Amino acid sequence: MEPLTPAQMPGRPGVVTAASVVMIVIGALVSLFGLIAALVGSQWQSFIRNPQVVDQIGVLPDSAGRILVLGGLILVTIGVLELVSGIYVLMARGWARILGLVLASIGSLFWALSVVSVTARSAVVPLVLLGASAFVIWALAGNGAYFNRRGESINR
Repeated sequence: MEPLTPAQMPGRPGVVTAASVVMIVIGALVSLFGLIAALVGSQWQSFIRNPQVVDQIGVLPDSAGRILVLGGLILVTIGVLELVSGIYVLMARGWARILGLVLASIGSLFWALSVVSVTARSAVVPLVLLGASAFVIWALAGNGAYFNRRGESINR
């Protein structure tokens, strides 16, 4: 059997395109929030010595700044992985599909725990992100044949 030419290949399913766009947006937002957390953590010493902060919150430990930096760097790493995975899902790369499934599964667990631990008024954002993660899992898991076809025609 001869390999398919690009004109003969079936088009990318719309749900795969939508899932990759969702992954790109979530990855960019997670990276941005991680960067903000790392920057706040790096300026922690000047922040906790501000008299207005001490009056409103009280004395904060020095180690919280290091924890913010570490958490921010972890978020940046996860966000960049999700962003890259979303871009390469558009190019029908099988490894990006698997990485997207893993990251969306981890995200679903995190957002489900967030929904349980917050009040009803503040549960909107975790619910939306839980739905987005579930959509990505559904779209990528249900369209494995598309990635297999693309891989066979590219590798030949």
